[in-house]
Amino acid sequence: EGPVHRGTQAGVDGDRARLQATLDSLLDPHVQLTAIRDDRGEIVDFLYSDANQAACEYNQLSRKQLVGMRLLDLLPGHAGDGLLTMYADAVESGEPLILDDYCYPHEIIASERRYDIRAIRVGDSLSFTWRDVTERHRASEQLAASEEQYRLLAENSSDVVVHTRDQRGVWVSPSASEALGWSREDLIGLDMTTLLHPDDRWALERSRAVVTAGSSDIVRFRVRARSGDFHWVDVQARPFVNDMGEHDGVVLAMRAVDEMVAAEQALQR
Repeated sequence: EGPVHRGTQAGVDGDRARLQATLDSLLDPHVQLTAIRDDRGEIVDFLYSDANQAACEYNQLSRKQLVGMRLLDLLPGHAGDGLLTMYADAVESGEPLILDDYCYPHEIIASERRYDIRAIRVGDSLSFTWRDVTERHRASEQLAASEEQYRLLAENSSDVVVHTRDQRGVWVSPSASEALGWSREDLIGLDMTTLLHPDDRWALERSRAVVTAGSSDIVRFRVRARSGDFHWVDVQARPFVNDMGEHDGVVLAMRAVDEMVAAEQALQR
């Protein structure tokens, strides 16, 4: 064996070591799946021909145990749910396999999990990586359910609910139409201070100072309906905090109190 060959082999070994170190540093599991074909040349299974540390830990096996194992021996559910067919199609067609939020009842973990999957053909193999996104999926479902509950409450409340940003309407509940005649389209993007009675601006300024300081406030003033008439409303104003914990405008809950104000004025007289 000559020095040139030894140098070349050393370079190849060094490249392999660097590649393995790179794969082992990845947080996401990564494996190489080599196609197993029958006598007719059809792909009937895959062999784990390589795996990084994250893949071994996820499958609860050592690298020595995992490498050389057949896919269907480890995860037989792949045959029934169509994943094996998708893997084979990716090898035969050369088209990358991209699956997001894919539901799979994982045999080793013994629970239904959600995965983002990426696989690319390399010769007669797949360079395959996945990410367990089950918690992301659950959080998304919980958020959607929470948003639906709040939407139902807001849209079916007799109070007018308005989310403002820089005093302009961002979201308005449908009750605005019944209470004041304004449609949601009328109020989205509108400077809400333009609806305030000129004599009540002091009340708005006082309330704004309280909310800007991070507290909620209750205030009464008059607002203009679409008809041009002014109506007394009791308003609860509070800072709006988004999912990131950031302040994002103000939420106003308004209730018409014309009859209450008229009764109070009558008592005063």
